[in-house]
Amino acid sequence: MVAELARGERDSLGTKRSVEDVPAKPQNTVCHVDGYGNIKTSIRASEFDPNGDHVTVELNSRSREVAVKDGVFAVPEGTITIAPGSTGGDDQYLEIFLRGGSAADAFGHPTPGASITIQ
Repeated sequence: MVAELARGERDSLGTKRSVEDVPAKPQNTVCHVDGYGNIKTSIRASEFDPNGDHVTVELNSRSREVAVKDGVFAVPEGTITIAPGSTGGDDQYLEIFLRGGSAADAFGHPTPGASITIQ
């Protein structure tokens, strides 16, 4: 395919599609669970306005008190935390992680598309 593109051939790309065909970003959703059990969400840091240093996260029929942090490194072992992650550029997506463990285990192994409620 790379050679075709280098020659200016675009047939293998398929039919041209409109930007309107791209669905809207899912809201408050699990996007991915990585190999460490970190839960990557569709929630941008700019969309998150907690009223304190802890929130309650409901996910996969489980509810947990979660610490709110602005990074992932200064978190004590055993603490479930929500913080801006490594993706999203200047407006990072939030991640739920458990220092020294698996947030996915704590929330019953949610799958992409699962709804997240934060209170």
